[in-house]
Amino acid sequence: MDQFKTRHLNKLEDGISVHVPKDNDGYFGRECPQIECEGYFKIMLGTGLTGENLPCHCPYCGHTASHDDFWTKPQIAYVHSVFSRKVADAFRKDLKQLEFEYKPPKNSFEIGLSMKLKPGSLPSIHYFHESKLETYLTCQNCTLNYAVYGIFGYCPDCRQHNSLQILETNLNLLRKVLELADSNQDVFSTLIESVLEKCVAVMDGFGKTVWELANLNAGNHCSSISFQNIEMARHKVKEAFGLDIAQSLSTEKWEEFRKLLQKRHLFAHSSGIVDQHYISRSGDDSAVVGRKVALTKAEILNLIISVKGIARYLSKQLL
Repeated sequence: MDQFKTRHLNKLEDGISVHVPKDNDGYFGRECPQIECEGYFKIMLGTGLTGENLPCHCPYCGHTASHDDFWTKPQIAYVHSVFSRKVADAFRKDLKQLEFEYKPPKNSFEIGLSMKLKPGSLPSIHYFHESKLETYLTCQNCTLNYAVYGIFGYCPDCRQHNSLQILETNLNLLRKVLELADSNQDVFSTLIESVLEKCVAVMDGFGKTVWELANLNAGNHCSSISFQNIEMARHKVKEAFGLDIAQSLSTEKWEEFRKLLQKRHLFAHSSGIVDQHYISRSGDDSAVVGRKVALTKAEILNLIISVKGIARYLSKQLL
């Protein structure tokens, strides 16, 4: 073929541009290149850090690499299919120019010849749709909008872990729920007991996440931990990292915090009815065995403040 007849293919020599689509909300899919992870997440282009050649961080395992390493499998299949379609289309157009038909004159002994390109299907395009994720976040540090499975994760732009952000957001929501208790005395007790339970659960989820990340970063064996049993958690953190959780609060606030965790245990396992075990472990001299333990809104507000203090201490020291 001469230069003219391959002009459509020649046009592709400068490269083939393929636009990879975003989802309807403007998020762009990403996939961790680590075989052990391959976690799927999404980012919103145009938010977060600005600059050239910025790295990307996996929210799940923290792996850092170029953004070009984070293409998802469906995106790669789509790009390959578009590339194949464009090459095949250009090749067909060049072949089309080779078509001819020779009809010999009438009453001659010449043989007519022709060459026609038969219609044929081009390679199909592997279209895809980005998956829906569970948690959509805006990083408080770099303002990147991103989405992950689960709740906790590193920011794909600045690598700041969102555990403290999630905890404080949840605690602020619980504070708003607590405000409803004043407006409805019929559900006052139920509301503050529920907030107590959820506040401890939020702290436990945060603590376990920080514990796992800190051990992973330090190369330690990660044993199980429960921040609902705060004294055991305090012992494990001190043994592993030399940090005393109790230092995050004053002695008075720490003892009040411990007492509230014991109250939560009563509500979770015995409908809030006091037993001797509670009195012995909490040091609550006002409690009476067989009666329901007292719980006030002020105590829950102080608990929220204490949980924030402990969380900030652990985040600063371990992440």
